[in-house]
Amino acid sequence: MLRVPPLLLACANFPIAQLLAYVTIPAVPNATLMLRWTMPAQFTDESGLGGGLTYAVERDFCGKMVGQFDDKDWINCGDIDNSIRRAFETWAANHQMISFKNVTSRCLADGAVQACEQENAVRCASTTGSARVECFWQRGNCTKLCAAAEIVILAESFYGGRLVDSVAYVQHWDSLGQTAADSVVVREPGPRLTNGVVSLRDAIIKKATITFLRRDCFYIDSTFCASLHKTERDFGSVLVLYALFTMPFFALAIVLLLARFCLACKAIIKHKRGWGLGLRDAIKSIAEPLTEIWLILFLTTLMPFLYFSLARPCMRCFDFEASMAHEIGLVLGLGQPNAPGHTNYEVISPLNSSNCGPTAALLPGQPGSLAVVAPVSGAWTMMNTLLTRQVAPCPTKDDLAGLNMLYPTCSNARQSEPLCYKSFENLGVIRLMSSVGLSVAISFTVAACLSRGSQLYEKVKVRLMTLHAETSAAMEAAAVNIQARFRGHKARSLTARNLGTRRNLLAGESAQDCENQSSDFMLGQAQAGATQSAANKASASCVPPEKAIHRI
Repeated sequence: MLRVPPLLLACANFPIAQLLAYVTIPAVPNATLMLRWTMPAQFTDESGLGGGLTYAVERDFCGKMVGQFDDKDWINCGDIDNSIRRAFETWAANHQMISFKNVTSRCLADGAVQACEQENAVRCASTTGSARVECFWQRGNCTKLCAAAEIVILAESFYGGRLVDSVAYVQHWDSLGQTAADSVVVREPGPRLTNGVVSLRDAIIKKATITFLRRDCFYIDSTFCASLHKTERDFGSVLVLYALFTMPFFALAIVLLLARFCLACKAIIKHKRGWGLGLRDAIKSIAEPLTEIWLILFLTTLMPFLYFSLARPCMRCFDFEASMAHEIGLVLGLGQPNAPGHTNYEVISPLNSSNCGPTAALLPGQPGSLAVVAPVSGAWTMMNTLLTRQVAPCPTKDDLAGLNMLYPTCSNARQSEPLCYKSFENLGVIRLMSSVGLSVAISFTVAACLSRGSQLYEKVKVRLMTLHAETSAAMEAAAVNIQARFRGHKARSLTARNLGTRRNLLAGESAQDCENQSSDFMLGQAQAGATQSAANKASASCVPPEKAIHRI
């Protein structure tokens, strides 16, 4: 599993065919070159595998990369540093002769590195905006000047000028400078293998760089997303399965919600008591019953949240820790078993004192070789190309076989089953719970607002009804009062009219009586021979009715 830099073909002075430690390019069993880290013969020599491979992370790696994490709201730089440490530990735990040491603090305090960063700051002082930020971030290349670091981890902009069809790339070096022009590719032959054999046809890796490209998204919770990747391998696209499972509920909720809004709009348009009352009736029609509208809103909001917070990050983004472990495997000299033209190599005979010699370094097809071309036992390996996103978060037996072929041990002191150190961040569970909680909060808030609006409408309606009843009662009382007054006036008018009629009748009767009396009296006087003065006296004694009444 080795990727040889193209310049190696022009610089090496010995026969070359590109070979990967259990994968080769081209896929032929007679390749004659491998890139390996050397194991020093002296116990006090800490170069190469002697004192453990040292690595340093550039100063701004976290600042450059944290924005690429889909779960950036839940992680910090400490989580990224821990993922890098676990990725190195994944390989160290599976081989007794391989270990790693973090010398980042020492490198950041290195005089050459600090001087380079100061020069970079002076150069960037005249720039502004995003160009200034990018210019300052180029100081990460200064970390390459640290003599204590054998592996340097960098982050490069998408516009870094490289056409790399992956999320990261690895380069092996003989010596390392700030730029590629200042660096020298691998060219020194004769690495000493971990079984003590010097392989003169192989090349020594002295420096390596891992460069992540800031163009793709990552996630850090591999324990949660690994189950989704396994589901995709076994049953097909997780996103399709997710859509098939959730779309019926989502579509039903959308249809019910639209139906309620249509009925509400219809109620507003056709309301006879005005737009304001129509709107209140529309709110009431949407909000009731409360449980039903809450469930509709919950399903409407939950499905998108689950897609964007769970399914999409796991299937569209890259596992950062697995990607880092994959790149570390390339640093060690391994290759990618699922890349076109690659071949899987595996040692089939246990190494012991009788065969742990030069034959342990022989390749398939060479006389005495203990290795054979073997099919990959499964598609789920850590060293799969990252383009498929089907990268195991832990080493598989194929990965372990390649590592032990590249760095053999005579005692066959190798793990029967690969070890894996993973943290259980449970970010997937946290994102799940946050999605459910956010959906509950949004749906409950909207439903509560609608319910409150409906309650206010009911209060207004009761108040209006009360006011209407009070107004009706007052109007009815006023009408009754007016009617009473009218009846009283009518009664008084009738009484006055009756009284006038009676007066007239009395006056007529009195006048007639007076006339009759006068006539009788005058007739009697005439008969009796009374005088005219007596007739006048008799006539004057008859009082008109009006005057009689006034007298009374």
